[in-house]
Amino acid sequence: MGRPPKDSPKVLVTSRYDADIIERLRAKGDGWQTRMNDALRTYLMEHEL
Repeated sequence: MGRPPKDSPKVLVTSRYDADIIERLRAKGDGWQTRMNDALRTYLMEHEL
């Protein structure tokens, strides 16, 4: 059966980030990719590009 589909599915991308940024996110443990996604979402909601 599997999981039901999400309203807004994630998209797999490949990106390059500075090592210190990834280290800080990973230092908090599991869920670092979710925290990165949340931080990017917050930034984009608060700033125009």
